[in-house]
Amino acid sequence: MAFNIRSLILLLVVFISGCSNEPMRYSASCRDVDVKKMHVLHTEASGIDRIIDEELCEVAQQHSAEMSIIGLSHIWFKKRIAHVPHRSASENIAFGYKVEDTFAGFMNSRSHREAILSEKYDRVGYGTVRRQDGRRFWTIIFIESKLGPD
Repeated sequence: MAFNIRSLILLLVVFISGCSNEPMRYSASCRDVDVKKMHVLHTEASGIDRIIDEELCEVAQQHSAEMSIIGLSHIWFKKRIAHVPHRSASENIAFGYKVEDTFAGFMNSRSHREAILSEKYDRVGYGTVRRQDGRRFWTIIFIESKLGPD
């Protein structure tokens, strides 16, 4: 039976969280209170109330769990969203302790701010995992799902 690297990372996440005295705290993805705060901050900054997509939240949540073990990484972004129909996509990742501080970091970064303020993205997915030390890992996926001329 062949394993790919992604399967091994997920196995490691499950193993480590199972061996810990205090398990990692996984959000309820799109329903998490901090996710809702982050979405409100995005909406207020951009003036765009994007659709929160449950499928994108699941993908973002899984990546946040992986990053809580391996560190920040955009690795396999295109592969992670390949099954989601889209015209274009972007991903913001970060770690921090407070939602507001993490959001401020996004807004102080040109590329992260561009994704947040872009009017072309109509769907978004959020994922966050809090490690035992309190640090949260965030993945935010922006999707332009509108189909039109190339």
